[in-house]
Amino acid sequence: MVRKARQAKAKARRDGPSQPQEPVSQAVADQQRRRELLRERFPPAAARVAILEKLVTLQQVRGGEFAPRFVFMHMPDYILNVRRIGEVDIFNMTVAVEVYEHNDIVPGIVWIPLDHIWWIGTTDEPCGVEQLGLRSKDDGAAPDAPYQAARLKLAGLQPRT
Repeated sequence: MVRKARQAKAKARRDGPSQPQEPVSQAVADQQRRRELLRERFPPAAARVAILEKLVTLQQVRGGEFAPRFVFMHMPDYILNVRRIGEVDIFNMTVAVEVYEHNDIVPGIVWIPLDHIWWIGTTDEPCGVEQLGLRSKDDGAAPDAPYQAARLKLAGLQPRT
């Protein structure tokens, strides 16, 4: 299904703009149907996709990536210090995540099945790695006001007084 959509996009690029854009709209329709199926048949996966989409929105507000030690993705065996969220593939049920070094995790990109994600959290201040390991690093840059406002809005929370 994804391969057909990619082939159609490539053909549309070769043929030029005079050709109708039906294959692209078909891919969008397929993605929408997949989202509806997820909500109906596998609500936990739909919830994870929604959480990741909120995180991508925060990432855009933050300038494209998160500072070290502010966003953590919790899985059964690991906690990842998130740098950036890449593609959320709802057809293959995976997400690409760029991570910072954290305990025994080296910096890089990992592809994670959606069902392995337990929860994702953001912090007001950098979380120390000494809580989870013996190494310590300087604190990352404090979040700016637009990022904090977007984070609270996406979470449905009012600013603290």
